[in-house]
Amino acid sequence: MKGGGIILTDNAKNYCEIYEDLADLLEDITEVEKIYNRYKGLTITFPKKLYNKQFVCQYILDNVGKETTREIAKSLDLSERRVKQLLKEIRESN
Repeated sequence: MKGGGIILTDNAKNYCEIYEDLADLLEDITEVEKIYNRYKGLTITFPKKLYNKQFVCQYILDNVGKETTREIAKSLDLSERRVKQLLKEIRESN
């Protein structure tokens, strides 16, 4: 194992629960070991939002008129109200 030690097991069932879950999700034990070696000891919180604001605004611009506000909101996992707010901000800035 590069930069982290030796592999003691190739069975994810021997890992702590979160690493076992990651192994199941990623279907690759070596990827889990990479995550472990990079982030071990850290507490990580994943933001609810996957996309950054720049992408979200561009997506809205690209799809307004092609999709309903509801469809855009669903695609971006946002509320319709938030999509309308962002669209207003985009239009005011141009």
